[in-house]
Amino acid sequence: MLRTIIFIAMVTSGLLAGDIIKNPKNCEKIVLSVKVDLVSCENLDYLVEYEIYDEKRGEVVKVTALTQRDARVIKSK
Repeated sequence: MLRTIIFIAMVTSGLLAGDIIKNPKNCEKIVLSVKVDLVSCENLDYLVEYEIYDEKRGEVVKVTALTQRDARVIKSK
């Protein structure tokens, strides 16, 4: 009986947490150049820099989060 109550509580809390966690919506992607994109989602902007291989985009080299106050590097190779 106790296991059933704990299981139901865990499932319910998981479902509630899924509703609370906010997924980014209304994102726009602007291609600034072959190497750089600007991704804008709600209040945050992301500057994404790519490596170039044979005039094609490779892996992501650097991701910078831009806000009204500052810019922070999230990923750097």
